[in-house]
Amino acid sequence: MARIRVWVFGKVDSKKGLGKKYLANKMDKKGKNNYVVIRADIVKDFKVDGKLCNIIIPVDAIDGKGLKKAKTMIINVLKVKIIKTLTVESHIPDPPHISHGYVTKGEIKKEVKITKKPSIEKPGRQHASPGSNKWG
Repeated sequence: MARIRVWVFGKVDSKKGLGKKYLANKMDKKGKNNYVVIRADIVKDFKVDGKLCNIIIPVDAIDGKGLKKAKTMIINVLKVKIIKTLTVESHIPDPPHISHGYVTKGEIKKEVKITKKPSIEKPGRQHASPGSNKWG
């Protein structure tokens, strides 16, 4: 792989307002070509190495420096305590952006509300990962 792709497992003390904080700080725009914080998935509590986690954040980075900057943003902006970072070794399918996904009408409505632009997506199964990994 020509880049570093990781899954960041962490803990946030307050899930409330995290979505607004993510959007207000334009986390999806930060990093230019050095890194992309794809999204932040709030999940039910689970343990990694005996420590409680409740958030998973996929990150793509051009190199180790980009990854370090992304993790700094996650800690400082989203206030996530990083418990563990797992580095992807390979993708199935490869390249990963040809993965299939699913988009609902409700997700398209949310996209339009946030972006203030018409969506190019159609509801239902997607035969390639939608755009900038909006939903999967």
